[in-house]
Amino acid sequence: MSYEPLRMTLATQRSALEANGLILLARLEPEIEYLFRHALIQEAAYQSLPKSQRLGLHRAVRESLEQSWLSSKPAAATSRPRSNCGGRRPR
Repeated sequence: MSYEPLRMTLATQRSALEANGLILLARLEPEIEYLFRHALIQEAAYQSLPKSQRLGLHRAVRESLEQSWLSSKPAAATSRPRSNCGGRRPR
């Protein structure tokens, strides 16, 4: 599966948001970071996403943060206690 069309779409959309003053370049290093110009713009963008898409994004962020946390810890520190929550991850 090729992700090039997706990248082009994201780059085009990001350029449009930046050109219209909705987002600002915050920094380039160590990674490129953009910020919404105003919290209300961010909230409107967030609320415009369907709930299923928001949940999917939340899951992807959680998994990325967990992976980052696990890779930054020594092997002995990577086993975290989990609560008994019916197979679901604790919130």
